[in-house]
Amino acid sequence: MMISKLLDILSGKVPKPKSFLEIPVSPERRAEGIERLRLAEKFDFGELVLEEAWDPELMMPYNKVPSLTPEEHEFLDKGLVPLPAPNCWYEFALNGHVSGLLVMEGWEVMRFDYDRHQNSGCADWVSLKQSGTGDPHAFIFDGNMEFIRKQFDEDALRPGSMRHGGNWSLARYFTLMIGSKTTKRVYVDGCRPVPSTALEPGKREPRYSHHVVTIVPREYFIQARKEGEALRLPPRLHWRRSHLRHLNNGKVIVIPRMLVGRAELGAVSHEYKVKEGPHNGV
Repeated sequence: MMISKLLDILSGKVPKPKSFLEIPVSPERRAEGIERLRLAEKFDFGELVLEEAWDPELMMPYNKVPSLTPEEHEFLDKGLVPLPAPNCWYEFALNGHVSGLLVMEGWEVMRFDYDRHQNSGCADWVSLKQSGTGDPHAFIFDGNMEFIRKQFDEDALRPGSMRHGGNWSLARYFTLMIGSKTTKRVYVDGCRPVPSTALEPGKREPRYSHHVVTIVPREYFIQARKEGEALRLPPRLHWRRSHLRHLNNGKVIVIPRMLVGRAELGAVSHEYKVKEGPHNGV
């Protein structure tokens, strides 16, 4: 995971690459952020599986970052889908570029980036959370905003941008999908030694315990093909919507969206499409 290298750079264990941008903040904010990164429960989501959407103007499909329905956002707002830990690290890759989200209580989110191949990255120490005004597009930013506006286009801070609300929404999507019945989650013990061949000469990189999370696991497609006829599953592989379940003891729990159907007939649903690809190992 990139978190190991990122913490090495931020803590000064290894020299900071020339192409690594770290925006100056107060020593207290920086130290608190590093400590949160260390203590965070860590999850590796691998390559982000994009959703297919329809562009009504171009009359053609396109791929977009996964999002939640209004009902799912309501479930999270009511605390029915809590964070797995007070501080969570969600690491993911998109087109080979690795990023990580530090998600804190109150749905406060920071984003970090690091590219091992280019030895470059960014730590801007800017966090965002909803304003509490009821406007889903209104966010509060905390950090060195003057520096941010000088370094980035002002559009990066406007509603609809990935920096503005996309990271926040993606963090909530990951939190929901961790509990999906068809999500595969494997715990990796950080105490296991790292092969010396995997380390740079003369350097030791710490390895942190983490969870490997696969939202669309290969095993599900295989099992769906085997049992599709026998179980009389729905005719096409699709996402079943998230919904509430009321238990006999009065407790209400959320059943996150899950995959159902026969994989060999394709993947179709109202909001979501699932495509077998490199991330799923198929």
